[in-house]
Amino acid sequence: MLAAVCALPQPGWAAKSAEIIVSLRSHALQLRHPSGRVETFPAAVGRLRRGRRLGPRGRWYTGPDASDHTFYLPQRRLPAFHRGLPFLRLSPVRLSPRRSDPAYKRAASQEYGLHGPVTPSLIWGAITAGCVRLRAADLKRVFAFAKRYPGIAVRYTRAPVTVSLGRGGCPEAQRGVARMTLAPLNRQLHGRVCGGVDRWFAVELQGGDVLDVQLLQRAGGLRVELYGIRAISTVTRGGVAGLRYRVPLARRSRGWRYLRLVAPETGTVGFSLRVQRLR
Repeated sequence: MLAAVCALPQPGWAAKSAEIIVSLRSHALQLRHPSGRVETFPAAVGRLRRGRRLGPRGRWYTGPDASDHTFYLPQRRLPAFHRGLPFLRLSPVRLSPRRSDPAYKRAASQEYGLHGPVTPSLIWGAITAGCVRLRAADLKRVFAFAKRYPGIAVRYTRAPVTVSLGRGGCPEAQRGVARMTLAPLNRQLHGRVCGGVDRWFAVELQGGDVLDVQLLQRAGGLRVELYGIRAISTVTRGGVAGLRYRVPLARRSRGWRYLRLVAPETGTVGFSLRVQRLR
């Protein structure tokens, strides 16, 4: 089936009516099919820095040739956080298929695009350096759509859209990383996880601290995991009951650690989480 998609001719009237929309306000990406059908996915978009949003604005474009791995890379492995998922590079101008064109060379050297989550699951919100991140399954769907209609527009807008997290999705799902202050050394959290969008909590620790996490409500196969300062490398995988982690005494060990409450692929599950910092 993929080979058939790759063999499609250059875009005609159908591709011209296809479009990708990125909603910066709703943190979402939409696929608008020529038939009028619309698919919407939760996404991570560029964060704000000094009042200015990082990344593309306005109208960008996908590459003109779906067989060109510069713009349509089926598996990107470097940097390592791409984890072998597709990478869709974008261009600030509509390109011709001629690779000798200076505009083509400039677009081929920029790094803005659509890719998968940097962490094991999508951190939903305005948290990237300018790229759009999607859940792995959603990215593969978007990548196939872009290859089917090469050269289409990717329009960045502040217009809100309704984001569904799948069957049983909960609209109040936590976006981004919630920073947790353990001023009282004991916190209890309640909420819901749903639709493949995990909950992330950041906890600031220093050398010698012991972090004790108990998952009090474990319905639906929930589990909790702990990640390192960059939220990429696993410190301890934890489990369905919780975890305990002692921070090394080295000075460089001081910093934020990230708790990941793993969501079910579909449906909604409530949770109750107790977090303690012991000295």
